Amino acid sequence: MKSPKFWLIATALACFALLAGAVYFQYTYYMYPCPWCVIQRYVFAAIGLICLVAAFLPQTMTRRSAMLGALFSVICICVGSAVYFPYANFMTSCPWCVIQRYVFAVIGLICLIAAFLPQSIARRFATLGALFSLFGISAAGWLIWVQAHPEVSCGIDPVETSLNKFPTAKLLPFLFKANGMCTTEYDPIMGLHMPQWSLLAFIGILIVLGSLALRRSR
Repeated sequence: MKSPKFWLIATALACFALLAGAVYFQYTYYMYPCPWCVIQRYVFAAIGLICLVAAFLPQTMTRRSAMLGALFSVICICVGSAVYFPYANFMTSCPWCVIQRYVFAVIGLICLIAAFLPQSIARRFATLGALFSLFGISAAGWLIWVQAHPEVSCGIDPVETSLNKFPTAKLLPFLFKANGMCTTEYDPIMGLHMPQWSLLAFIGILIVLGSLALRRSR
């Protein structure tokens, strides 16, 4: 009988294969996915990432490690959304959009590392991640305020110039290069604009990491 790790990896590979097939057929046969098609892709991506992370977590995994692994998977979905939606909807990324992506990436890395650490150290990492989520809330809130007050612009400014000098902006320009205006407002996605979705995500991350940081070892 195969081990649970085998089935977790097999499930993850199956989910990723289905996602790859969806993208292939979309661009080969010029098919345009509807909102519910995209939601299904998110579900497949989430299941695949959760299974992949769970496959490599220790066998004596605690509830805290499981939650950190699941949170890492959710953050990967958030970062993937930051790449997919601008590309699919011809959106440009302003400096504060890019800053939020950096924050998501840092928190995701913190969660991944903490999932493999002893409980006492993992709680400190959870605290660090919660602090970064507060910064993410501030960045998303500032961008929402700027879009509500178009007279305030953060387009070509020192923030954008500094961000685009980072090595990551040159290595991964589709993710970390700022080339848009913060005052540009695009059509909402499922009722909310991208900064509003980011704000909700950061609040959710803060709640989870805050509870993990304050909870006693189990």
